[in-house]
Amino acid sequence: MSKAILIKIVTAIVIIGAIGSVVALYTNLWSPSWNPFKEKPEIVLAKAIKNIQELKTFHYTGKMKIEFLNKEKFSIGIDMTGDIDNTNKDIPKSSVSIKGSFLGEGMELSVKGNLVSIGEEAYGKIEEFPKIPSIVMMFSMLGIDIEKIKNVWIKIDEKSLKNFYEKLGIKVEKPLPKEEQEKLLNELKELLKGKEFLKIKTDLGEKEIDGKKVYHYLVLINKEELKKIFPEILDVILKYSQETISQKEKEEMLKEIPQMIDKAFEKIGELDFEIWIGKKDKMIYKISFDKEIDISKEMISSPSGGKIKISGNFNFSKFNEKIEIKKPTEFKTLDEIIVVPDWMKNFYQFYQEGTFPEGLQLPQ
Repeated sequence: MSKAILIKIVTAIVIIGAIGSVVALYTNLWSPSWNPFKEKPEIVLAKAIKNIQELKTFHYTGKMKIEFLNKEKFSIGIDMTGDIDNTNKDIPKSSVSIKGSFLGEGMELSVKGNLVSIGEEAYGKIEEFPKIPSIVMMFSMLGIDIEKIKNVWIKIDEKSLKNFYEKLGIKVEKPLPKEEQEKLLNELKELLKGKEFLKIKTDLGEKEIDGKKVYHYLVLINKEELKKIFPEILDVILKYSQETISQKEKEEMLKEIPQMIDKAFEKIGELDFEIWIGKKDKMIYKISFDKEIDISKEMISSPSGGKIKISGNFNFSKFNEKIEIKKPTEFKTLDEIIVVPDWMKNFYQFYQEGTFPEGLQLPQ
C-alpha cells in the first residue's frame, strides 16, 4: 500500500469520525439528561458518603410521619431540630428538640422535649406531656410527679439507671470494656468498607436548595448486598457478645437472616429514597422517603387490616461551622426524681418467677 493511499484512508476515517461526532453531539444536546461535563452519579454519591464520615459539625431538621390507613385512621408524627459536634471524637456532642404528636379520631396528643448528649452523659427535659390518667398513674407508681419534672433538666447517667433497674429486679449486664468496644467498631468498619449498599436508581437532574446547586437522585437500597453483609455483621457482634451461644444456635441464626431479609423485601417491596447532594461541595443537603406497606397479613399484627404509610424529610446545613453545645448548669439526677415504692421493688423478678408477694397478683 502506497503512502498516498494510506493518507487518504486515514483522512477519510478522521472525516467520518468528525461528522459522526458532530451528529452525535447535536442529537444528544436535545436530551436534557445529557451533559459531557456531568459527574457520574455513583461517584457523587460515594464522595458524599465519605464527606459525611469526615464531618465535624452540622445542623439538621427533620419530620417523620407514620399513618395507619385502616378503618380507624390515626397517625404518629415526629418533628426534630438538632446539632451535631464531633470536633472532639472522644467527647461527641449533640442536642435535639423533639415534638411528637398522635392524631386519631377525636383525639390529639402531643409531647415536647429536649435532649443534650455530651460524651457519656445525657440530659433530658420534658416541656409538654399529655395529661392522660393512665399515663399519669403509671408515672406516679414510680414516685414521679409529671408536673414537678416539667421544664426540669434530668441527668440520665449509667449509675442512676443501674440503681433503678436493680430496684425492679432487672439484671444489668456489665458494659463491654472500652478496648473491646473499639475493636468491635474497627472490625465493623473494615467489614463495611467498600460495600455498595446504595445504588442510583434514577438521576432526577439538577436543582437548587437555598441558592446552592445540587444533584437530585432516587437511590435504591441494595437487597443482595444486605443479604451478604448481615450474617457477617452478626458474626462479628456475637464474637464480642457477653451472652453464651452454642455453635448450632449461631449457625441457625446466620442461616435465617438472608431468608428474613428476602421475606421482608417481598412484603415491603423496593426500598428507595431521594437525596440532594451539593454539586460543588458534595455534601448531603436533603433526604426524603415515602413508603406504603401492607400490614394486613403476617408481618405486622393488625386486627382491622389495612396499610401504613411511612414518610420522612430531613434537611442538613451549617457544615463544619462553629456549633456550641453545653450541658445544663442546673439539673436533677434520676435518683432524685425516681423513688421506687417498696411494693414495686423487685417487681420484674416477681413477674418473671410468678412469685408475687401476698396481696399482689400476676397480670393476666
